[in-house]
Amino acid sequence: MNKDKHKLEYNGWTNWVTWNFKLWIDNDEKLHKFVYSNLIDYETPKYKKMFLQKVGITCAGTELMSDLTKSDLTFINYEELINEIEEDIKELRLELNN
Repeated sequence: MNKDKHKLEYNGWTNWVTWNFKLWIDNDEKLHKFVYSNLIDYETPKYKKMFLQKVGITCAGTELMSDLTKSDLTFINYEELINEIEEDIKELRLELNN
């Protein structure tokens, strides 16, 4: 997959790297809670992106995101990622209110 992971659409996402980053967030309970509870504190897309970049820098190459490298992070579609997480948060809130 190497270079293609940055360029080709994957599972409905912009690329494999974006999909994989979200997959790691969703599949680690502590990371999921941390990202979802903190992302809503940032008001602008710029600061939300910076927050997710810091998460990536901290986690890439560790056991939390073992198959992502720090250089992969530049290829993440942060706008798509933020939109998906915000949609997930809306759905979670709806479920809690029902």
